[in-house]
Amino acid sequence: MAVSVGLERVYAGRHFPSDVLVGAAAGTLVGLGVPWLHSRARLGPGTVGIAPANGGALLVWGGRF
Repeated sequence: MAVSVGLERVYAGRHFPSDVLVGAAAGTLVGLGVPWLHSRARLGPGTVGIAPANGGALLVWGGRF
């Protein structure tokens, strides 16, 4: 499906072919890299919390890397 959408975007003149190729490469790297990093992680126990921020709040995680 992603290939057909990318081809359609190029055909419609909405993106350059290089845009589609770089986007596909970035998506592939993220899609392969995140599970690989998670499989290697030995994070141990961590804590999740909410910290105040200017104009809102942040979701924070603390633990051992």
